[in-house]
Formats: sequence, structure tokens, C-alpha cells
Amino acid sequence: MIRRYVKQMTEENLARILGRRLRQLRLEKGLRQMDLQHRGISYKYYQRIEEGKVNLTLRSIEKVAAALEVNVLDLFQIPGERKKKGGGT
Repeated sequence: MIRRYVKQMTEENLARILGRRLRQLRLEKGLRQMDLQHRGISYKYYQRIEEGKVNLTLRSIEKVAAALEVNVLDLFQIPGERKKKGGGT
């Protein structure tokens, strides 16, 4: 599954993949795009992020993660992939 994503790692595809992931996280939290305005992110800017039309800086990624109340690494978890717990096999 990871290979499928690696083949698609153009700048535009990365922005779209991240945008879909952000939308997923936002919906899981029961938030609307406009709710993020109250958390320091412009509604129109966030809308463009989810559409994959913005190439985010690291600082912006941190700001979005904070607004969604998630760890930055959670933004990059590939859908369908589970986090490994512990160090077992």
C-alpha cells in the first residue's frame, strides 16, 4: 500500500493527499472548516488546504495540527495503515 503512495509523491499529489487526511481528521472531530477560524486558521485558507491547493510550510503544518488538536505526525499517517503499538512482532 505504501508503494502506491510513493509512486504518487509529486508536490501536487502530496498536497491533495494531505488535504484529504486533514479533512478526515477534521470530520472525525466533528468540526466544520469555519470552526477552525476560531482556532487561528482562516476559513478560506483552510478550505484551499483541504482542496490540495496550498503547499504548506512546516510552521503552517504545526498550526493546523494544533487547531485540530492532533500530533503533527498524525497528519501524515497513511489512511488504512495502523500505528504499531509497542515493539512486539
